[in-house]
Amino acid sequence: AQSRMFAGYVSPYSLFLEAIGDMLDCDVTSALLEDACPLDDRTDLAGALRLQPRNGSAPLIVECFADEAVGLALAANVDVLTERSLLEVFSRTARFGLERRTSVAPLKMRLQVVDNLEPRIAEAVEADAPETIKSADEYDALGTQGKLRVLVEAEEFKRRKLRLPRPRVINAAGNDAPVDELLIPLLDEAVRRDLAVEAALKRGDIAGAAALMAGKSKRHAARDRAAQASADGDLAGELRARDDEAVYSAIRADITQDEGSYSRFLDKDEWYERQRRRTNGAYDPADDPLLNPPWKSKS
Repeated sequence: AQSRMFAGYVSPYSLFLEAIGDMLDCDVTSALLEDACPLDDRTDLAGALRLQPRNGSAPLIVECFADEAVGLALAANVDVLTERSLLEVFSRTARFGLERRTSVAPLKMRLQVVDNLEPRIAEAVEADAPETIKSADEYDALGTQGKLRVLVEAEEFKRRKLRLPRPRVINAAGNDAPVDELLIPLLDEAVRRDLAVEAALKRGDIAGAAALMAGKSKRHAARDRAAQASADGDLAGELRARDDEAVYSAIRADITQDEGSYSRFLDKDEWYERQRRRTNGAYDPADDPLLNPPWKSKS
């Protein structure tokens, strides 16, 4: 009776283990303690379980909290695996002794853990917002750590309470795909489309790349015209294109969303924005003497 302390089970994890077997038809074959944070200067302890389906199919890796991994490992009597470096960061000195709460109470084992050390973690992460990345080249230049820092500071990432992919997942992928999957949807729509075009070309999908290029927004097209004019040394053309890009950016409700993906009534009217800018004394290509010299005919 004493061994059945929790609704007939030794512990809640014994019940959990039985549920895994009955409902998932799997056995817990091992547990893992790992670093959950891929940032170089931060260490977060977490767990994972290796489940082996009883039908002989491929094992499943299920992420969980560290205490869940240890508890299920004890219930299943399986090994708990970890890396030595992680063990060194989180290990603490334990002191054992005996204590008796009253004069008639039996002696009990007492365990005291000395926990006056803190893991070396970053107090804060500094990074720019995802929408400030202006080109596909700038995004690629961030590297894995740069992408992670931008992602963890993104307001939408925080609002959705998302989690960074674990180092194990990134290493298994062999590239930044797990990070890109979370960060690219938060980028400026023009940058996101350029990255999609690059990806289509890399996999040889010429038709897909052409379709993406044909679907560029007015804002994206103005940005491309400005870049091309700058490369050609066409200052006047660049100024006109930059002004158009500024207008198309100002009228959009959300520059991270694809054009047409939300109601157009959430955007401002283009004519209104251009008129507002003229009224407020903003730059207007029509008034620029460099673009419209006084000796040119206005007829």
